[in-house]
Amino acid sequence: MPEVVINELSSDSSTPVSLVENGNGNGSSVRVMIMDSHEPKDIAEKLRQKGIPVSVEFLSSGDYIFSNIGIERKTLTDLWGSITSKDKRIWRQMFELKRNFERPFLIVESFNFAYLRDPSYSKQIWGTLASIALLGINVITIASKMGGSKEFIDFMNYLYFSADKTKKTSRPLPKKSANPKDIFRDSLCMVPQIGPVTARKLMARFRSFEALCVASQEDLSSLCGRTKYQMLWRILHGENP
Repeated sequence: MPEVVINELSSDSSTPVSLVENGNGNGSSVRVMIMDSHEPKDIAEKLRQKGIPVSVEFLSSGDYIFSNIGIERKTLTDLWGSITSKDKRIWRQMFELKRNFERPFLIVESFNFAYLRDPSYSKQIWGTLASIALLGINVITIASKMGGSKEFIDFMNYLYFSADKTKKTSRPLPKKSANPKDIFRDSLCMVPQIGPVTARKLMARFRSFEALCVASQEDLSSLCGRTKYQMLWRILHGENP
């Protein structure tokens, strides 16, 4: 039987959200699960069969949102691709997830331990997941054979009906700015212990996440101090400096 591993950490409950509710026609309201339009259509149908009202829409952050929860779903292959991509998009996705939702989740399906036998591969995967957990994001791994599995649907069903019923479904907030510099600064400020002052120092030296990822330990340490640089390094590289 596929294994479901749950690792839940607390997250910042002060994150602001914008709210949405759908009326059911009798004066009360129904909490809707919003699914990103890029997700497989059959998943929406499977969730509806569980009694979950699903609305399919474009989402700027996350793949599924309901109550105060935002979920990014990936297969292990997707996760690897987002870690090794030139733009390191996993971190943009995780920073946005953390910024937008009070209780952010990353769910990784098709978590095949056979692929983790290669030390270089497993080091990147486990290191990245550890860094994501350090951001305060709940990490769930499901050892299913494919994405959109029965185990994933079952977990979503339990999570949906166990979630805080006093919370309305929260949409991602509009981006604070379309200016790449502002987005870069805000993303850096999501790293624990790094505030606007340190972020500006880093931005004065490095113009992008790509440049930051190839920075030396000495450069980072000189700019933000040993403790902050160690946290930033773990998040960028998935390993201790």
